[in-house]
Amino acid sequence: MDTASQNTLLTGTDSTLLRDTDTLELAVEPVYSLFSDQDVPVIPRALKKPEAIHNDWVFVLIILGFALLAFVQVFYKRRLKMIFQGVYARHYASQLLREGNIFNERISIFLFLIYLISFSVFLYEGFKIFSLHTGFIPDFIFYLELLAVIFVYWILKAVLIQVSGIIFTTRQRSFEYLLNLFMINLVIGLFFLCILLPMIYLNGKVFFFTGLGFLFIMFVFKLVKGLAIGFSYTKFSRFHLFLYLCTLEILPLVLLLKFLSTKI
Repeated sequence: MDTASQNTLLTGTDSTLLRDTDTLELAVEPVYSLFSDQDVPVIPRALKKPEAIHNDWVFVLIILGFALLAFVQVFYKRRLKMIFQGVYARHYASQLLREGNIFNERISIFLFLIYLISFSVFLYEGFKIFSLHTGFIPDFIFYLELLAVIFVYWILKAVLIQVSGIIFTTRQRSFEYLLNLFMINLVIGLFFLCILLPMIYLNGKVFFFTGLGFLFIMFVFKLVKGLAIGFSYTKFSRFHLFLYLCTLEILPLVLLLKFLSTKI
């Protein structure tokens, strides 16, 4: 075989290797076979890329979440039951307030940590399932950014609720609404914790959309609870209630989705 043919063969082979995204792009020197009468170069086959595996730190975070849940179940079982009951029954929420500040209790801290861990892992896995995280940010750093966004979003929301209560002179109702939001978020965190393992290791898309469906139901439930709390206070303006819910529920959600879209 002449030199021109050999160059053509090598060029075609190299371009094929570069086009194949499932193989590693290696600079390989041609090896001439000792068992052939012709000087035909033999190009070694490119190595296949290893299959993508889940990061170990994701599994560790899930185990940490279940460990916190087990601790709460053992030492704060009665309080945990009251939080679940307080989500749908108003008198249980009032009882939580009478027995102390639920926001400062240890069970609330543990459950809020579960919420942050599970919700951020849920969003992180969602980005991975649909290949939306294609930037140069390392996976763990990207996860920490999601966690920080969720945490800052909740803190700003709580501050806005308290400030709006001062502006509209509805501190008691605002605090009650904040308590209901907090308890609903704790329940959301526990739900996401339970679906993370099957979402990662079984069928990601099915459980991801299941989580989104549950999140939408709880979002509507939050609005209904907010309307019920507002209508129970006769001096509260209907217009102010509408402005209140749009500002604290719908607008922050739109801003959060816009921020997350910049990561795509």
